[in-house]
Amino acid sequence: MLAELEQEFLAVIEASALRPRLKTADVAPPVINADVVKKITTAAPAVYVATRGLTANGHQASITIDVLCLARNARGHVESRHGDGATIGLYEIVDALLALTGPGSTHGFSATDARMDRDPAWGEAGLAAAVMTITVKETIPAAIDV
Repeated sequence: MLAELEQEFLAVIEASALRPRLKTADVAPPVINADVVKKITTAAPAVYVATRGLTANGHQASITIDVLCLARNARGHVESRHGDGATIGLYEIVDALLALTGPGSTHGFSATDARMDRDPAWGEAGLAAAVMTITVKETIPAAIDV
C-alpha cells in the first residue's frame, strides 16, 4: 500500500503541467547526506517523495508523504526561490504542488503543510529546498499480497 501510494503521487506529478518544468521527479533517497546532496544538485529542479508514516484507526489509515522540493538557478538565491521565467523556482514548485493537492483535486492527496528547509547543506550546494507534507486516507486491505 505505501509503495503504491508513493508511485501514485509521482504519477499525479507526471501527469501535471508541473512535470515538464522539472528535471527530476522520483522517490527520495533513503538517507540524505553530503554525498547525496552533491549528486542531486545536478537533478534540480526536482521533487522527491517518501512515505513518512501512517496512523490507523480500524480499517482506515491516514498516510503521510513528504515531498522534498529542490530548485537552483545560476543567477542566484533569489532566482532559485522565485524563478526567472525560464527556470522554475522553489516557490513556483510549492505553488504547483499546492494546486495539485488542493480543493477540487480528485486523487485524494491533500497538502497539510510546507516549510522552507534552511539546512546549510542545501545553500552550500546552491539549492533552495522545501519540504511539503501530503496526506491521503486509505482503507486498510483485509488481506495483503506479499
